[in-house]
Amino acid sequence: MNITVCEGTLKNETSVTLTDLDPDKLYGFQVAAQTEGYTSPYSKFIIIEPLVAAPTPIGATDYDGTSFTAHWNPLEGAASYTLYVVHTETNGWNVETIVDLKQETTATTHTVTGLDPETIYSFAVQAKMSDGEVTAISDMMKVLPSVPTPTATEATEVTADSFTANWTEAKGATHYQVNVYKEHTATADVSYAVADGQFDFIQSSGTLDAPETLWTSYITPVESGAFDWHISMGALMNGAIGLDNSMAAFTSSAFMYSPMYDLTPFTGKVSFDITLASADATAAVIALAYADKENNLHEIETFEVPVTPTMTNQRIEFTKSGEKVCIVVYAKNGNFLMFENFRLTVGMTTGSKIEMPYNRRITEGGLSQKFENVTAGEGDRISYDVLAAMLLNGEQLISDLSNRVWVELESSSVDGLKAQEAPVVYMSGNVLNVENPTGAAVEVYNMAGQKVFSDNSGEAVVRTQLDMRGAYIVKVGNTAVKVMR
Repeated sequence: MNITVCEGTLKNETSVTLTDLDPDKLYGFQVAAQTEGYTSPYSKFIIIEPLVAAPTPIGATDYDGTSFTAHWNPLEGAASYTLYVVHTETNGWNVETIVDLKQETTATTHTVTGLDPETIYSFAVQAKMSDGEVTAISDMMKVLPSVPTPTATEATEVTADSFTANWTEAKGATHYQVNVYKEHTATADVSYAVADGQFDFIQSSGTLDAPETLWTSYITPVESGAFDWHISMGALMNGAIGLDNSMAAFTSSAFMYSPMYDLTPFTGKVSFDITLASADATAAVIALAYADKENNLHEIETFEVPVTPTMTNQRIEFTKSGEKVCIVVYAKNGNFLMFENFRLTVGMTTGSKIEMPYNRRITEGGLSQKFENVTAGEGDRISYDVLAAMLLNGEQLISDLSNRVWVELESSSVDGLKAQEAPVVYMSGNVLNVENPTGAAVEVYNMAGQKVFSDNSGEAVVRTQLDMRGAYIVKVGNTAVKVMR
C-alpha cells in the first residue's frame, strides 16, 4: 500500500476535522502524542469508512461483446451516482486494475460502449447524497455474456439400444453437454436398485495398504452401474475405488456423494449397502444429505459404521427422505477408505417413479451426439436435455438447460423379460441375496467352474453364505450375473 501524508496537525485536543478530501481516494489516520519534545509510538492505522452504504449493483444486460447496460438499485437520498467500469491486466505476478470509465449520472442505468470483446469487464457504483456525503464504492460485478439456451430436438437413428440426440445451435457456444436420464415407473411393488456400483473392471497397481492416488476427483462411469457418483479426491486399487485423505491436512477431507435423487415417495424404504475396507481407518460415516443454494451439503440422517482391513459389507436403512437428497460417505480417520461395491435400493409401490442420471457426453461443436448400449426395461423411459458453454479469457460460461426430449426406443425380443420379473443379485457382507420373482432355479459357480450352491425351491428370495472371497457367477434361470464377495 502506498501511503501519502495529506496533513499533519498538532492539537491539544482529541479530535480534528479535515475538509476538501478527494472522494476517489481512501483515507485513514493514526495519532501520536507529544510532550516536552518526546513523541509516543503511533496508534493503529484506522481506515475511514463512509457512513452511508453503497448502492447495490443488479447486473448487466444487452451485453454483445462491445457494449452493455449496467443496472443498480436506487439509494434513498442519492443526488447522483458514479459508475466505474474496470478490467484487470496481469504482468507476471502483478495484477493491475485499469479504470475504463468513470461516469456520473442521475439515473440507475447506464449504457457502456466501445468495449473489447476479448476482455472481461466489471462495474461498480458509488452514490453522492443530496447533503454532499459520498458512499462507499459497491462490490464489483462481472459483466459476462449470456450463452443462449439451445433447443433439444427429436432423437434420430433410434434403435432398441441406441439413439442420436440432436439440438439447435447456441450462438457463440464452443461446447455442448448432453445429459441423458432414465426414469423408472414401478409396474408392481418391487425393490429397485437406483445404483448398483461394481468396480471389478478397475485395474490398478494400488493395494489396500498403498492405494493408487489420483490427486484429483473421480466420477463413477456408466459401466460401473452407478453413474455420476463423485469422489472429491480419488484412489484406486484392483476392483475398488476409494477416498484419499493423505493430503487432507492441506486441502480438505475426501468424501463421496451421489447424484441428487427425489426420495420423497420412499420414506423408510431406502437402503444403502456398501462393501468397504481400509488399512488404517477404523470408522466411516454414511449419511443422507441435502444441498443449500451454495451447494454446501447438510446431513439429514447420519450413521457411523466400523471399518476393518477386510472388505466388509455395511447396510444402512434410511428412515428420512427429501425431494433433492444424496448419499454421502466419508472416513472418520485414516488416510484411505476403499469401496469394492455399493448399492442404493428403494422400495417402490406400483406407479411410483424415480429418475436418475444415466449418461453424459461433452462435445466440441456439432449439433448431435450418438448414444449406444442403452438399456431400458419395462417401466423405463429415456430422455435428454442439452446445455451450451463457451470460454472467454479462461472464464467458463454456461447456458440454462434446454427443454427435455423423451426417446422411445424400439421394442426388442429381449424385452420379453419384464422389468419386475428380472432377478436382482447382490452381496450383503458374505451373504448372497437373490431376489427371484419368477422362482427360477438358482445356481452359483466359483471362477474355477465349480458349482458351490443350487436352489430349486421356487422361493422369491434366496440367500446363501459364501465363505470364500472372490468372484462368483450366479445363474437365475437363463440370466447370469457376476458378483464379488
